[in-house]
Amino acid sequence: LLMTKKTRSISEFLTVGTVTVGVVVFNMAAPVKPGKGGGSDSAYGLGLIVASLVLDGLTGGIQDRVKEKLAEINPGTDKK
Repeated sequence: LLMTKKTRSISEFLTVGTVTVGVVVFNMAAPVKPGKGGGSDSAYGLGLIVASLVLDGLTGGIQDRVKEKLAEINPGTDKK
């Protein structure tokens, strides 16, 4: 959305938001076992998740641009 300037429908935003909230609730609502509180590895894990989501978003945008360039260079290869 930010990189490709494509528009998305409200239903797509709602779907992404619902899945995201569901994953967060599932992961955060688990009962903490006695003696096993969220230690320093919790922040590390959340950082890895954020990094993964950012890189996933960048990859999708880059793939879209590569496909567009390929279609410009070689018009016969655009098979959707």
